[in-house]
Amino acid sequence: MEFAALVAISLLIGALILLVAVAVGKQKGDLSHETEQKEDTVVEEDGGKVLPSKKQKQQQRLRKERTQQHSFTHPLLASSLKSHSGNVTCLDFSSNGKYLASCADDRTVRIWSTKDFLERDHRCLRANVELDHVTLVRFSPDSRAFITWLANGETIRVFKMSKKEDSSFSFKAAPEDFPVKHKGIVINIGIAETGKFIMTASNDTTILIWDLKGEVLASINTNQMTNSYAAISPCGSGEFKEVVRAFDLKGHSAGVHSFAFSNDSRR
Repeated sequence: MEFAALVAISLLIGALILLVAVAVGKQKGDLSHETEQKEDTVVEEDGGKVLPSKKQKQQQRLRKERTQQHSFTHPLLASSLKSHSGNVTCLDFSSNGKYLASCADDRTVRIWSTKDFLERDHRCLRANVELDHVTLVRFSPDSRAFITWLANGETIRVFKMSKKEDSSFSFKAAPEDFPVKHKGIVINIGIAETGKFIMTASNDTTILIWDLKGEVLASINTNQMTNSYAAISPCGSGEFKEVVRAFDLKGHSAGVHSFAFSNDSRR
């Protein structure tokens, strides 16, 4: 009997301890929840001024820090253009200096007016690229069209620009893209000053000259193991005839990655 009574008392004491532990845990949880609610609430002073809570202040500080991380200043900085939702892959100014074309992996090409660069708001016109994205873009010499290189299609797509009554533009892609000819990655594209032929250069030593209908006029093999860059000089005139090797420039002690012609092609 004494043993049974002792066991019963032990069980009773254990149950009481368990109930006390549960009650203490619940009280701590309620206090924690109440503290979080107090942090989320907005405090109002006697003067009627609403103050943000501690949690709201932390969120505002984090947003401010994230914004400051992307800020950039420079004496020559005119403006920052924001519209693309993906990485920008190429830029090109029109020959008349009125427009800037930008392309990105968000499947769009944006046309910006340079006269708005110093303004607070920067509007742009969007040309959608169906089922692909553009890695290279170039304006035509008359600024009435632009050509693009498609990343997935690995070919040229031409867009015509038509001016509307409100002075903006509408964009229309050519009915067909150029045929796929390059086997390597295309590193640059260009349009002749006459606007009558197009150049594409790939890193597999091949440079192709095209007419505006997508027919290959000439194929050039540089025999240099790999191409780094290619460009068309702005001094051309008339129709395309043939490709003739003019000269070799020597001076660099390492591989050349880029070059540019002056407007008069004298340099």
